[in-house]
Amino acid sequence: MDPVIKYYTELARLKDIPEYNRVRAEKRFLLIKEYEERYLPEEAKRLGDSFRLKKATIKFCKEYGVSLRTFYHWLHDYGNHGIDGLIPKYGSRRKQPASSSNPQKRTRISTRSPSGRKSVKVVLEIDVRNPLSCLKQVNAIVQLNPAFNPDVSKAFERFLDENLKNLEKDSILSLPRPISHDEQQKLEKYLASTHRNHQARALALLMAKENRSMHEVTVATHRTRRTVYRWLQLFGEQGLDFIETTQGGGKREEINEKRKALVLEILHAPPSNYGINRTSWTHGALIQAFENTHKESLPKGALQRIIKESGYTWRHARKVLTSPDPDYRQKVAVLLHVLHNLKGDEAFFFIDEAGPWKVKKYGGKTLALPGETPTVPEVQKIKGSVSFIAALEAVSNQATWQFIERKSAAAVISLLKQLRTQYQPFSRLYLTWDAMSSHSSDTVKFWIEKSNEISKERGSYPLLEVVPLPSNAQFLNVVESVISGLKRAVIHNSDYPSKKKMQAAISLHFKERNDFFKEHPRRAGNKIWDKERFDVESLPGGLFRKM
Repeated sequence: MDPVIKYYTELARLKDIPEYNRVRAEKRFLLIKEYEERYLPEEAKRLGDSFRLKKATIKFCKEYGVSLRTFYHWLHDYGNHGIDGLIPKYGSRRKQPASSSNPQKRTRISTRSPSGRKSVKVVLEIDVRNPLSCLKQVNAIVQLNPAFNPDVSKAFERFLDENLKNLEKDSILSLPRPISHDEQQKLEKYLASTHRNHQARALALLMAKENRSMHEVTVATHRTRRTVYRWLQLFGEQGLDFIETTQGGGKREEINEKRKALVLEILHAPPSNYGINRTSWTHGALIQAFENTHKESLPKGALQRIIKESGYTWRHARKVLTSPDPDYRQKVAVLLHVLHNLKGDEAFFFIDEAGPWKVKKYGGKTLALPGETPTVPEVQKIKGSVSFIAALEAVSNQATWQFIERKSAAAVISLLKQLRTQYQPFSRLYLTWDAMSSHSSDTVKFWIEKSNEISKERGSYPLLEVVPLPSNAQFLNVVESVISGLKRAVIHNSDYPSKKKMQAAISLHFKERNDFFKEHPRRAGNKIWDKERFDVESLPGGLFRKM
């Protein structure tokens, strides 16, 4: 059944109420009925013994977007006064319902003469819609009470005669011009909105239309007489446009824009230009420079808002790798061309050394109980050191490694011999490494030339070709990230008793890694294979994360 039909009897009591109040009262009434007659019984049936009234009420208010405190006030007013208690009462929540037939307040005043023998008791009736009328009753009290001096009584009566008419005349409001039908509807919409300033201005105009007193309007809108008179003047000049206009808003925006431009002008220059001994800006330094330069204050909140709106954020400088190699772009372009155009019988190797790593107790990131901090002795007995050289094949993602005593040309040649034998069926092996002296030594170059001559004559081994990396371009050497992962896995938090134990752990890590990528094939590296994202033209000699 339609709720309007179901509760017709109660809703009919609101028919004489202005629409902007009637709509709100009906909404509150129907919400309470929904809560009492449908929601609570269904929740109690669904939850059974676990039903709690307060929890159910909180849930109901969240679903309908009503404040819990406000909803409790509605329930209280409805319980005490029925549907009349749900009519909005501007000015005071405790005021009597609008249906009350007695708008007057009775106040008993007792006065006693100085001698204490004579007293007069009267009842003073104050009409809240016209409170100035009670002054006549006060005058009667003053005239009849012998406690007042006759001269005082006459002076008070004369004062009222001269000023009461003017006071009564000034207290009745009127509009500068009539309100049209469309304006009436707009005012009712403003009154039904949740914007308090819009409500107050609309209410003042509607009450002025009914020729209400200034006192009543100021009480209902919680504004001063001066504010109400200004609203009436603006209505005559601008119509209803003044309701949504912030007084002085345009001027304030102009001031804010000017202040923003001045702050950004300061921000784009170093602090030393403004006599501040700093190399970077802080909030305090910016405020000091602004106030010294423009001789006006700048609140910290306003400064923070300007910085945020301008898109500035505080960031730490990041260390990056930069390459001084003059042939940087050419070398990178050659490397990527070779890598992206490998044939089926060709292999590409990333080669690098690691170590020496001392055999001792290492620290690292680990799980610990609250209040427990892992420690590592500062002075330890060294049980040896481990170094190795490793090569990572780019396509199969398989690692080849050898333990070495030190980094040298002999160690490089030894690894190349192993690769040449291990990948004997291949026609060509591409080798890439950094600009370390042992890699570019004459010994290594001579050995590679001799190996290639033998391979061309006999055809028993693949040809070797070096594709050098630019200096300080470690981000291109993928094997470095593999070595970094190895160190986190088997070196950090370790305490090996001997050199052989550390070497065994390193070898086991490489074997497990090779087995994993045999079962789950994936090429080494990530972005380096993406021709669109990894474009040499977008790779200047820097801006690379340090590995």
